[in-house]
Amino acid sequence: TAIHGYEEGSNAPGFKGEDVGGSGKPYLVGHHLLLAHARAVEVFRSEGYANMYQRGRKDERGLIGISNSGDHRFPLDPNSEDDQDAATRSMEFQLGWMTDPIYLGDYPSSMRKILGTRLPNFTQDEKKKLVGSADFIGLNHYSSALASKPSKPATYGGYWADQLVTLSGKDSWKKTEMGWYVVPDGAREILLWMDKRYSHPLIFVTENGMSAYEPNKEHSIHDDARVEYLEGYIRGFGQALGRGVNLGGYFAWSLLDNFEWQYGFSKRFGIVHVNYTTQVRTPKSSAEFYSKVIKTNGGILPE
Repeated sequence: TAIHGYEEGSNAPGFKGEDVGGSGKPYLVGHHLLLAHARAVEVFRSEGYANMYQRGRKDERGLIGISNSGDHRFPLDPNSEDDQDAATRSMEFQLGWMTDPIYLGDYPSSMRKILGTRLPNFTQDEKKKLVGSADFIGLNHYSSALASKPSKPATYGGYWADQLVTLSGKDSWKKTEMGWYVVPDGAREILLWMDKRYSHPLIFVTENGMSAYEPNKEHSIHDDARVEYLEGYIRGFGQALGRGVNLGGYFAWSLLDNFEWQYGFSKRFGIVHVNYTTQVRTPKSSAEFYSKVIKTNGGILPE
């Protein structure tokens, strides 16, 4: 909402270029999203809603958290300190922006340093309400990229320029229909990054999937590219689990082909094909694959 709705103009309410020139509006929007989150959690916990949602044993209470989007960033040159810093900074501007205040009490220091007064401050009371206001982190993860220090100043303003990062990809990396890189290793690495930064929190992968080229139903239901994507990413998440990350669950995006934001019905993410005229639903190859993953708890995935 903060970036796509108040800077890029691609999502509602459709404001474009709001931060070019330093107005800081996307960061103000993000600030109030966090304050709204804290208030919602306060109500959930203080008014007894946690006791209404049993999770198994009678002594287990309902959980409430927040789902944030996060791509992993690999340094373009792993031996370059500048590129390492660029990778960290890019992740702090994306995932850290909405997660650090909840687990660490404030926005990332890199954002404070670069944005100055464009980034709002929390009062002490707001910090008190924010810290600990998530029983888990929900992660919406789709892709990764290479990050490096820019060779020259950006010719544009706003959120992406603020990061002081140049993003790229390897020629060997495949892309989805959205133009996003397919990098299964990033699934493992972003969970390890979160585990270290936020001191071993409970994490749920709340979104992970891909939009594929599906010009017709026959092409759609034989979605081998999606099967390959899910297999690679689920394996990557599983590797992080095996290395001690507190991963509580995984949700593929999505069950059904859906109305995809500004793209409408042109981008299909579902493991079930939907005929938008008749509403007939047909499971794709990925649905069969994913059902086997669920039944075996990942046991069908090759090492």
